[in-house]
Amino acid sequence: MKKVYSFLIIIFILLASIPSNAEQPDVNAIIKKVKSAWDARPVSFKVTIIVKDGERITGEMVAGAAHKSFPDGRRLLIVILEPESLKGLAYLLNNLDTKLSEQWMYLPYIDRVRKIDGMSNYENFLSTDFTFADLALLDIQNDNYKYLGEEEVGGIKAYKIESTSKIPNYYYSKIITWIAKDSSQILRRDYYSPNNSLWKRQLYENLTLVNGLLIPLRIRVMDLQHKTSTELNISEIDADITLPNEIFVPEQLKYSLKCPVWQKVCYPQDVTVPINKNIKAK
Repeated sequence: MKKVYSFLIIIFILLASIPSNAEQPDVNAIIKKVKSAWDARPVSFKVTIIVKDGERITGEMVAGAAHKSFPDGRRLLIVILEPESLKGLAYLLNNLDTKLSEQWMYLPYIDRVRKIDGMSNYENFLSTDFTFADLALLDIQNDNYKYLGEEEVGGIKAYKIESTSKIPNYYYSKIITWIAKDSSQILRRDYYSPNNSLWKRQLYENLTLVNGLLIPLRIRVMDLQHKTSTELNISEIDADITLPNEIFVPEQLKYSLKCPVWQKVCYPQDVTVPINKNIKAK
């Protein structure tokens, strides 16, 4: 009995010697690595968008997309190429480092640029399962992040991180994101409704290395409550493209359909395009 008691004492001492706070990775450093991976270099690609209600396809679109980093953050441009009824519609996101993201949409049928803000951020983007706010991806300035440990997603070791918005009465109560440890690539995101129930799940799949960049060739988001889904299939990736700065300002959105990314010509020769000379790319 004495031997058993002595053994238990030794085990207790050994356990007590282990630090109660195992060293955790810096969650803010992880988020910054994700941002750096996305901002690495200019990229253009084509994306096919398929919207479903259950198994029934309710919408299909083809778009051109490009993003580029600037000193104040990343800019993303999306231009609808098909169907004809939406052709030329353009969306611009300035995902700024120091304040709320800025978003604009050019509507060709009224020839107007609309700024998206306030409650408009929570509208669905072109009847998909993405809201305008979802397109900003990570909001370093306006989110709080919490490290939840490590898990595997599709056999890939990942950090599990919870984010909650600093903005009162935000659309989601929280978002849980799984980030690959080795590549800082987002693998999965779970979005929770204001009553804290799981609402949407977003998966980043078919990861492919393109000129040193790890890019998901398929992104799926599923609305688990309404049984709808949206699938993005990415192709024609160009990670060495030179993108003109002027296509990333709201005043140029009406010319986006002619930008070099998807049409190999920029603007009509007979059109004078004002350029914001204060914008400089990294």
